[in-house]
Amino acid sequence: KMDSLKLKPVFEILKMIGLEEMPPLLVDSNYESKPRINWLAVAAKAKKLLSIDLLVGFSLLPPVFDDKNIISLGPAVQTSFVPGYLYEENDGNVLARMAKQINKVVGNATNEGRKSQTELLLDYRKAILSYMYNTSAEEVDRPAGESIRLEDTIHQILTAIENETVAYISINTLQNLTDIWSSGTSTANWTEYFSILLEDLDGINISGNVNVLVSPKYFKDLVSTMSRTPKQTIELLLWLTLLDSVASHGNLELRRIAEKHAKLSRDIEITVSRFELLL
Repeated sequence: KMDSLKLKPVFEILKMIGLEEMPPLLVDSNYESKPRINWLAVAAKAKKLLSIDLLVGFSLLPPVFDDKNIISLGPAVQTSFVPGYLYEENDGNVLARMAKQINKVVGNATNEGRKSQTELLLDYRKAILSYMYNTSAEEVDRPAGESIRLEDTIHQILTAIENETVAYISINTLQNLTDIWSSGTSTANWTEYFSILLEDLDGINISGNVNVLVSPKYFKDLVSTMSRTPKQTIELLLWLTLLDSVASHGNLELRRIAEKHAKLSRDIEITVSRFELLL
């Protein structure tokens, strides 16, 4: 039954979130001249409809000392692979160091076994794009790479705020902070974001009884990055991220591609775990 529907369920989910069924692969001046994608609204709908933290980690806390509800905002690390998915390949990362040691010890491992998580993610993105757009891996190499680079930039922002103290601020203050760091027109409307998420909850007035517990630097840098990034690259990264999350609702071929990537990623993690037992 699922295969008879082909990709229709996937496309319906993407449209519900606010994305095109098939965004353009390459940056086009005519496309870039259109209104920028409302990535924050997409993130809000992804959280509300699919429980996915996309770029923004969201949770609603009950009042403690007064009648104000508290919204906790942070990087999307726990429930989504943006931006916490990438493994940094440097000497400061334990998993990366162990993987390098494994590669030295296991000299006869297969090529796929020696690939990093980032390389596997790039292969996966290319496979998904090649299938969805019915084109060659060479044709999708550039857009797949651009999505990885944007994801890596977001990951670097996350790394930079590791020891930052969180602030307890109003929604208006958060809006002013991110507006200051936008290039040109702000790409983030926080009132709209919270309205989408909280519209069905009784007793919560975002203009009156809500404060935000937040890491200001992360969101200032995130909004600044998104305002400078080509619209097509942002949309493609969001599209790929959500497509990965809903791949199980696709046809047989889409599920096979996703399952192969998941298996290769698990193999790396299992190999690292086994090596750790030998230390």
